[in-house]
Formats: sequence, C-alpha cells, structure tokens
Amino acid sequence: MTARAVSFFSVEAGKITRIVEYWPESYDAPANRAHLVERIE
Repeated sequence: MTARAVSFFSVEAGKITRIVEYWPESYDAPANRAHLVERIE
C-alpha cells in the first residue's frame, strides 16, 4: 500500500509533543492504531 500525507510536528525540548496529519484519501486507521486517531470531517 502507498499513501501520502501532510504532517505537522510540534517539538519542545527536542522531543515531538504533537503531530497533526492530513490524508488526502480517507480510510480507517488499523485497529491497533485507532485509539491514536481523531478524524476531522
């Protein structure tokens, strides 16, 4: 599978504190990652 996304990272003290991703093609997150996802309609 190939997918494209635009990702924005917030970094504090050299560590990633937040990631916001925009995916041009909608699909459900894999079951083991679904708890990490907030879908924006």
